[in-house]
Amino acid sequence: MAVNYRDNSSSAEDNKSSGIVLLGVGVLGVIFIVLGLTNVLPFRFANPYLFYGLMMALFCLFLVMGFVSLVNARNYRKKAKSEIGIKDELIKWCSANLDPETIDSRLEDKAFSSDEEKYFSRCEIISEILKKQFINLDPAMLEDIIDKKIYDMVFGESAG
Repeated sequence: MAVNYRDNSSSAEDNKSSGIVLLGVGVLGVIFIVLGLTNVLPFRFANPYLFYGLMMALFCLFLVMGFVSLVNARNYRKKAKSEIGIKDELIKWCSANLDPETIDSRLEDKAFSSDEEKYFSRCEIISEILKKQFINLDPAMLEDIIDKKIYDMVFGESAG
């Protein structure tokens, strides 16, 4: 399955690290600008107002983007908590209600030329069952959890 799903906990971590880096660069840049304006640093520019003005705008933008990234990280962490609960509930329900025989009986005696075809057909059946049981699931999240967890749980690691 081609899964293009990214869970909220990894998005939270990425936003947090990006925010910290952006804030760090922004703070260091502002310090550099202040030191340059107070002539502590020996840099001389033809038009210091233009240079320091543009650089200050750039580093202030870094600071704003850093704060926005940290706020996004907090929002993703909140979403991740509910996402984990949904995934746990899905796994718990599947372990209690799905078995290989039930799923394979719905394959309608199709002849498969490869294990991949059988895998995709089984995943499609599992997806249909879960969509009926759990309404309004994110399709990408459902595909991801079926691919990474539920299929192996139902059919075992070496199922083909």
